[in-house]
Amino acid sequence: MINAPSNLSLVRIKPKKIRITAYKLLSVKVPIRVETTGSLPAGLILKEKVAAPDSITVLAPRKLHKSKIIIRTEPIDLSKITKSVTLEPKVIFPPDIRFKNGQIPPVRVTIEVEQKPMNPK
Repeated sequence: MINAPSNLSLVRIKPKKIRITAYKLLSVKVPIRVETTGSLPAGLILKEKVAAPDSITVLAPRKLHKSKIIIRTEPIDLSKITKSVTLEPKVIFPPDIRFKNGQIPPVRVTIEVEQKPMNPK
């Protein structure tokens, strides 16, 4: 006999035996790491790179220790940055991580740049 939640209907099981692994998910707040590649064009310096929010709450299996969960952005190519900009890169996360309501929260990254000061002669 199979016990199923009231909102689930079992139509058929094939093969007759299956192995299911289930685990409880814990709510964990983890920081977001902003990933970059390349270098800024000549004449610019990176003032700051900030993710908003700077951390997000994920659902993780108990076996994953909080310090081992890395949430990062898709790499942002600094060589294409010519002025301060805010982007919404894709969020990259481990396969065992889930998000509340199945929705990956949007993350905005602000890359603030400024002109290098000119060296007086």
